[in-house]
Amino acid sequence: MVAVQFSAPESPELHTSRLSNFKGVDFANNATQVSTSRSPDAQNIISDLAGKPVKRTGYQTVANFGSRINGIYRLATEDVEKFLVHAGTNLYEWERVNGIFAANGTQIYTGMNNQRSTAFQHDKKLYLLDGKTYLVYGEFDNSFAVKKVSDVAKVPTCYLAMKPDGTNAKTLEDVNILTPKRTYSYLVTSEDASKTEFHLSTEDLKLKGDAVTARKRKSNGDWVNMVETTDFTVNRTKGMITFKTAPGATPSTGVDNVEITFAADTEDNDLINKCSIATMFGYNGATDRVFVSGNPMAKNFHYWSDINDPTYFPGFNYAYLGQDSSAIVGYSHVGNALAVHKEDNEQDQTIFLVTGSYDSANGYQFAISGSVAGVGAISKYSFCRLGIEPMFLSRRGVYAVTTQYMTAERYAQNRSWYVDPKLTKEADLSEAVAIEYNGYYYLAVNNHVYVADSRNKTYEKNAPQSEFQYEWYYLTNIDARVWWEYDGRLYFGDGDGKVKVFALDTENTATHPAYNDDGAPIHAYWNTPIFSFDTLYRKKTLRNFHLMLSPYRRSSVEVFYRVKGGLRSVKSSTMDIWDFNDIDFNRLAFTTDDSPMVIATNTKAKKFELIQFKIENKVAGEGFGFYEMEVNYVLASKYKG
Repeated sequence: MVAVQFSAPESPELHTSRLSNFKGVDFANNATQVSTSRSPDAQNIISDLAGKPVKRTGYQTVANFGSRINGIYRLATEDVEKFLVHAGTNLYEWERVNGIFAANGTQIYTGMNNQRSTAFQHDKKLYLLDGKTYLVYGEFDNSFAVKKVSDVAKVPTCYLAMKPDGTNAKTLEDVNILTPKRTYSYLVTSEDASKTEFHLSTEDLKLKGDAVTARKRKSNGDWVNMVETTDFTVNRTKGMITFKTAPGATPSTGVDNVEITFAADTEDNDLINKCSIATMFGYNGATDRVFVSGNPMAKNFHYWSDINDPTYFPGFNYAYLGQDSSAIVGYSHVGNALAVHKEDNEQDQTIFLVTGSYDSANGYQFAISGSVAGVGAISKYSFCRLGIEPMFLSRRGVYAVTTQYMTAERYAQNRSWYVDPKLTKEADLSEAVAIEYNGYYYLAVNNHVYVADSRNKTYEKNAPQSEFQYEWYYLTNIDARVWWEYDGRLYFGDGDGKVKVFALDTENTATHPAYNDDGAPIHAYWNTPIFSFDTLYRKKTLRNFHLMLSPYRRSSVEVFYRVKGGLRSVKSSTMDIWDFNDIDFNRLAFTTDDSPMVIATNTKAKKFELIQFKIENKVAGEGFGFYEMEVNYVLASKYKG
């Protein structure tokens, strides 16, 4: 009898693929070409301070103003802190007591434009532009109130040393385009001492119906006020004032002794009122003037105030930039220059650089000193600085104004390559609104938020004209019409009139969970790229999938395989930690281990060519995050097509 020997077949070699060092989303590449550290499809996952992917925190409604939110503002001085909300056509004072905001506000003004407004603080007052009326909020006569800036605007003294016939005028100040009012000052010599008719110009100057005021200097040098009708009459067609008694000659040689203040009927005083864009800028990079634009009737013009006076816009303080076919959209500060961004009209420069100069003959001037190669802006609400970079939104994505290291030339470089295919297809990009918060650039449009992380940058070979790209994240279910940051927290106002605040992850407890949106669950998930495991001619069999999760008091995960086009749930797991300070009797946990947790799926996937993994958490009140993934598989038969 011959002994027959049998040899057991060798076990297939087990291969391992590990995913770690996760970054952001990549909507630019096909899911088979995305880096293993990024996701071709993820939502409501963001990086924490260590760069690890975690579920975003949720938000809670803190106030309801009944109409869409157009602006949230703070006025802060040494003595007082005030909060204002522009909702619909109304402006409200919003009270905060013992660290808690009121559920609504007190209306202090109505008749505002029902569109997003902008504001800036100067000298203990808050100035607001809404495209309809330039307003100021602050303390007037020992009480806080809102006024039209035109009602409190500076009345300039335009001419000195005028003769009663309107000649010999010496220019002192330019007219203020915020108001038709101005003052003319006269020097009455002995030869004109008997004159009673005082002309405002050598030609007819029509006056508005506003009351004209005047005053004359007495022999002791004091001024005495004079009243229309009582002391003088006015010919508003010819611009002439007739005193009932001649004011007489000046009591001091060379010193003006008559002043007349009137409202000229010559200009459209809505040039500033209809602006909706504002920034602070000045000579040599100072911030002592207000630059404004956005008037639809003068869309390529911008205007600037006198130094340290937002109520005075001299008539010659304006410039037009480029063609009138494209509007100015916003401003960025680039070194000592002001970058003025325009719409893209495919033929004009889109970014103009304005710098200040000074000489004794002409005073301060602000003229175009150059332009920046790049793209036009599309949203006036997208401008903010991320780190040292001025960011803005164009039709082609988010761009930054940068300086080329070798030539010192400035360029607009794309920073959103990874999300541009999705972002640029959003409707109404002109309505997108941005804010910088904790080193992130949040850009909201259509209930979606695209988030750039300034701490995580990478060079992308497919975007060679940019020095680097930020890592991006994609959030949903956030109707942010306006953003606002206060006291280290991020707030937003929505289209229904509600103001909401995001929770901090440190606040998460069983009774006050940080991971829900007004009580509703946050649907967070992360899809991996589609894997061939570098082998197309062999089928594979998945043995298991391991996932290392971040520790939370309350957390869970559902794991899916996507094979041959079908998505299959293969594992649901709860990961809770016992905490005596946070006990939920409906969900008791018996482990106190707060180190990262590993779960494993032993569900196999057989004879596939391509596979994708999805992890998901959509339970209200639960945190969620992950560190690593590991896939174990063996090669199977050849793929024959």
